Amino acid sequence: MEVKTTTTQSLAFVPSYDHIAQTKAYMAALRFMGVPDPKGYLVYIPADSPAQALNHIYPIILTDDEYGTLCERAKTLIEAETEPPPIPAHYSPNKLPCSGIVFNAPYRCPYFERCWGEVGTIVPRSWVDGLGTQLAAMDEIIAQFEQVMKARDEIEKKIKDVMREKGLRELTISGDQFEIVAQMADKPREYLDIKALRKDFSDEILKRYLKETYPIFIRWRKK
Repeated sequence: MEVKTTTTQSLAFVPSYDHIAQTKAYMAALRFMGVPDPKGYLVYIPADSPAQALNHIYPIILTDDEYGTLCERAKTLIEAETEPPPIPAHYSPNKLPCSGIVFNAPYRCPYFERCWGEVGTIVPRSWVDGLGTQLAAMDEIIAQFEQVMKARDEIEKKIKDVMREKGLRELTISGDQFEIVAQMADKPREYLDIKALRKDFSDEILKRYLKETYPIFIRWRKK
């Protein structure tokens, strides 16, 4: 049994591919030492909600082909003096088990940089295509979300303006199913008034406190 600690937010992405491979390696070692049919289980325990571990117990099966492959790799590594075994021709840094999309989330082997550093891959191509496809499918939903958020911001701005103008501490606006409840904080929030600084001091004095930076804009688009 292999036990992993995680969080409730990460439960949507388990079991992880590398954790499955790790458990299979342990099972292969047991079989090599004489256990005829080792049973494997991968258990995830959320640190913030341990009781949910009962819902995240995954049985792991080791096939004969996988056992043979793992034994062959172990033998190669043990017999090798200094040089690691050659990379198989069918392996690619942009495909599993090196990297890919697993359970709708980007996956990359923990040893990706160690094994494929010479390739110079910043982000695996499979990540770009996999996440790009998901983002494209969500374009309409994102547009609707942004429209709703814009309308919400406009309404909340009007409410805040009216409350400050009339000196209201609380304001409730009711609809048939929902209501908006606005409350002014008990304590004021301090902020730096740049306009007042510019009024009291010259731009030359303020210039020494200004720092230049070049923003980087990243866009996802279909080729």
